[in-house]
Amino acid sequence: MGFRPVIPVVGIAIVAASILAGPAGATQAAPLGSPNRVTSIGMCTSPGSANGNALAAALNARISQALNAPRRNSVGFSLTDWTTGVTCNFRSHWHTESASTIKATVVAALLWQHQQSGKPLSATEKSLSSRAIRFSDNEAATALFNRIGKTPGLRSFLRSVGMNETIPSGTDQLGGNTLITASDEVRLMQVINAQPSVLTRLSQTFETHLLHTVAADQRWGVPAGAGRDSFVENKNGWGPRATRGWRITSVGHIVNARHTYGMSVISDRNPRMNYGVTVLNRVSRAANSLLG
Repeated sequence: MGFRPVIPVVGIAIVAASILAGPAGATQAAPLGSPNRVTSIGMCTSPGSANGNALAAALNARISQALNAPRRNSVGFSLTDWTTGVTCNFRSHWHTESASTIKATVVAALLWQHQQSGKPLSATEKSLSSRAIRFSDNEAATALFNRIGKTPGLRSFLRSVGMNETIPSGTDQLGGNTLITASDEVRLMQVINAQPSVLTRLSQTFETHLLHTVAADQRWGVPAGAGRDSFVENKNGWGPRATRGWRITSVGHIVNARHTYGMSVISDRNPRMNYGVTVLNRVSRAANSLLG
């Protein structure tokens, strides 16, 4: 089960250049401060500059406040700002079930396999990918899962990109019960957007377009509070389980004139979908208010 902000023409040009440069657009210029002077401030770290420390402190304060809720121990959060080198993590290695966020990983695996074979995606595969990500279509995602070789194919991709905390269900059916962590989901955003990557720029452009044009009714979670000048990519997941309530998950990548960052918020034990969406929106807004 289961975005496109209004960007001025000038903003589109800036965003396009940012995507082609890769979020580690930041990989070509060292983050503020020295990597040898990492400063920890609560859940956040800074490379050690005065500006980095100030941003890390502000993010720590706002995100901590947003997480100050009865079910905070059923939430995982991870953020990496490649522009400044600031990171924030709260239970970022905690596992819960992915729900439909796994569909972004399946499409990335499909692109990777096609690169290896040298064959372009077929028209059918392009259509299935669009339906799986933009509309969170389960049948389309299952068809793609079958094309990549089911669980063995997915595991092969996960190993290739170092998503070692993501644990497929082990069955031959694609469901939302793949175990994910917020940290691994941000790693996925780096793979889809940054260079160097196992994905070529052509493959990255294909998937970033889909993640940027997710259906309007799924523009919650990571996109919440992002600025109008931001280019936002996003994939969400939601679904109830017999135990631990609703799984509500969100991953995304945001680029604007000030920052380039990946963020994921995942949760379970939500009594209903709207409750979980509210939790994710509150945490994402806290971060986006300073970055987005």
